[in-house]
Amino acid sequence: MLCWNRLPLSRVCLASYLETISVPHELFVIDNGSIDETANWLEEIAGLPGVTDVISQSRNDPAAALNLGLSRCSGRFVHLMENDYRYRPGWDRYIIDRFDRIPELGQLALFEGDARFHRGSHKGLVWLAAENVCTTSVLRRELYAGQGIRVHGHYLGNCYPDDHDLSTQVREAGWLVAWPDRDLARNVGFENTEYGRDPGYYVRNYALKLFSVARLRGNLRHWLKLDFHDTLTLVGRLARACCLKLRRLIRPG
Repeated sequence: MLCWNRLPLSRVCLASYLETISVPHELFVIDNGSIDETANWLEEIAGLPGVTDVISQSRNDPAAALNLGLSRCSGRFVHLMENDYRYRPGWDRYIIDRFDRIPELGQLALFEGDARFHRGSHKGLVWLAAENVCTTSVLRRELYAGQGIRVHGHYLGNCYPDDHDLSTQVREAGWLVAWPDRDLARNVGFENTEYGRDPGYYVRNYALKLFSVARLRGNLRHWLKLDFHDTLTLVGRLARACCLKLRRLIRPG
């Protein structure tokens, strides 16, 4: 579980995970250079039942943090987990079921995603991804241990995990990348409550994504087909965050 500031989200995410996980597991909670009270919280949860270990690193490098956690995992599957999800009962058994029934499945997201991100149903079990899925996902451990797949960073000194690159690696290694056919978790980081709580985070996040050279290159082929959905989605999210940030500046509190 990767934590970078936003301690209220980390608390909710961890609680929902521990309440719903029903299979044998290892859980490494990693502080990715947070500047809030996350480090103190990690001291509180160290040794908590269900938490294998807590790891702290002093700089914001999510790719290095996630790869460090992956290097310590020993199970059949590895779960990359950011701190803005709330897990639903049964999510873990659904994941195992889909991997067991789809031997060629390499990466599976935790929520269904919008239909425009789907490439069609696979065996009526999952939605194949048209492009990539989110960083928060489950992969077969052999992709990491045997095929050299790693999480890479991008944007402003590699301070964000590159979800598009990760899914591309999985696909190029010959595996399927997919969305589940139902939501296994809520991505609360995209909900209005969280936007309103910390709009500055989202202004920074979406501005970096919108103006990233790497993302612009990736979107070029869509623009040539007059497909602007991804760009318009980012613009809409950035505009919403800017409005909330401006409102907070005008009316503090």
